[in-house]
Amino acid sequence: MHTINIGGMWGLINVLKMHFKHRVGKMNNLWEEEVIPESNTKLRAERKRWAFIVVFGQVLMAALFVWLKEYSLLFIVTLAPFTAAWLNVLCERTQHAGLSPNVPGFRLNYRTVILQPFVSFLYWKINYHIEHHMYPAILFFKLNTLRTQIESELPSATRGLWSTWKEMISIAKRQKTDPSFVFVPSCPAPKNQWHPLNLSMWVQINRIFDI
Repeated sequence: MHTINIGGMWGLINVLKMHFKHRVGKMNNLWEEEVIPESNTKLRAERKRWAFIVVFGQVLMAALFVWLKEYSLLFIVTLAPFTAAWLNVLCERTQHAGLSPNVPGFRLNYRTVILQPFVSFLYWKINYHIEHHMYPAILFFKLNTLRTQIESELPSATRGLWSTWKEMISIAKRQKTDPSFVFVPSCPAPKNQWHPLNLSMWVQINRIFDI
């Protein structure tokens, strides 16, 4: 089966470009400039070191696999994000499609999808996308547990990629005739004045997840 696609190979090239720019002290976009400002020399230096570690480490592993004649490991380890990337595409496209852009509400512009456990693991549980953005310090393997703690405050999640893509296609069809249309999920009314920035909720979440 031919599993390498042009998008995947372009993805490899773009990742290498990104790390090269970081290695020479440049950022890739305005968001990175904001998060890693030029004035923060320590953070910039850490990013330069990490870019070197990632690229050198991957090249070293690739050379080892070739030397051992374990060529399949090149695709399983080194090139895994860029070959047979169809599952990542199916999961990633669900994160924001059809939802409200440019609104200050995580529940309105992110989508959580409940996936089969093994698929969720392969996607590092970022299918819990609302939760991931509300509490980015929570480790990925605890996101499903986080959802159980705050589920009463969140929109209901679609279950499985099939039902989620059906919803997205339905939204896309409506947007063809009404470009201004966005899907607005039904959000529960806040309880106990809950808010992602509420100090007491942060304390509770920190205690539960030890962050």
